[in-house]
Amino acid sequence: MCSHGQVVYLTMTGREYLEHINTAIARFDMVYVGAAVIRKIEAGSKPEILLVRRPLDAEYFPGIFEIPSGKVEETGAFLEGALMRVVLETCNLQVSNVLHTLPDITYDVEEKVTNPDGTEETIKHPVIQLNYVVEVKDDEDLRCNPATYIQPSWYNDTMLEAGNIAEMKAINNSIADSTAESTSGSTAEQ
Repeated sequence: MCSHGQVVYLTMTGREYLEHINTAIARFDMVYVGAAVIRKIEAGSKPEILLVRRPLDAEYFPGIFEIPSGKVEETGAFLEGALMRVVLETCNLQVSNVLHTLPDITYDVEEKVTNPDGTEETIKHPVIQLNYVVEVKDDEDLRCNPATYIQPSWYNDTMLEAGNIAEMKAINNSIADSTAESTSGSTAEQ
């Protein structure tokens, strides 16, 4: 279940969140959101998580499996809206419920720029990615935008432990937490 603070973040725009976090914690240039999409096939079964693969020719992290993620525009988009947009645009799925958060991920995105004197320079932009566990309305229409992701697949905790996927422990713990919450009848705050 999302805490009050986490719900407040979902109602911030990208710019508002950057202003908050840059004064409170560290300096980041961009905010991304990630969605650990979970599904339960039938009562009593283990939940599964959707992982997608970046194209082999992707500029960043080619060929890795990850949860669907994308950039939050600084103006206009609330984080919750950006989270829903990312899942819809990348996987053609509609988020029905934000259950809780996963640990944030920080990394650098590199940009090559040409200076006025004609020399090239690589600039690193620090990024924070806010990750959430979500449920979707229906997964029958799952298909990835091939420019962003390929090979969408559902994995349970046993399959995840056998693989080499970033944030494995957090994903497994979130699946366990979500299972406990859904069996106790609690619902997420929105």
